[in-house]
Amino acid sequence: MALVSAARDRLTGLDFGNALLWVLMGNVRADRFYRNDHWAPDGLQRTDTVWGVTVNEIRYRRKL
Repeated sequence: MALVSAARDRLTGLDFGNALLWVLMGNVRADRFYRNDHWAPDGLQRTDTVWGVTVNEIRYRRKL
């Protein structure tokens, strides 16, 4: 959590008001981690290719 907190502080210091990140759909551990840190899915989804594998992702947003 310290790394995410430090990144959030850095973004706030750069005057960003929101942060976005992408999580693999079905990644329960990541979902729990980010929700505990007040991130929430914003409804946007995408299909992407990571290292030659097609994956489905969901976007999370958090107010800074």
